[in-house]
Amino acid sequence: MSKSKLIWKGKETQAQIEKGLKAAIVEIDLRIEGEAKQELQPGHGVETGTMRRSVHAASADYNWSGDNVAASSGSPERGGQQFEPAKQGTKITGAVGTGVGYGIFYHQGHHSWGGHPFILNAYGRVQPRALEIVEKHVRGGG
Repeated sequence: MSKSKLIWKGKETQAQIEKGLKAAIVEIDLRIEGEAKQELQPGHGVETGTMRRSVHAASADYNWSGDNVAASSGSPERGGQQFEPAKQGTKITGAVGTGVGYGIFYHQGHHSWGGHPFILNAYGRVQPRALEIVEKHVRGGG
């Protein structure tokens, strides 16, 4: 009679899945960032480019208020950066936004520009591909 031995790798598997989920959150949020920036064009939310350059993906616990700068053609590009998603319990989260003070007014339409929800629109375009992105990263193909 042969003996079978089970080798439990629960912690290793959980760590691998968490790593994949974090990578997926980063990819999803960077795609949302890119889509949101495409909506902001001259005459459509862009005067100096500050708000477009301020849109970026970050950890859900990111302090956006530090990004509030005056509108100018020389404001810093904050986008396109890798970030570490926040983990709280079993939740892994990221965020996409802008820290410029007038960004929320434009997004919600409380500005003379008329505004539109450029981040929510971007989310709507990326969301249908989210599960595919998660599967790619969790299965190790990312």
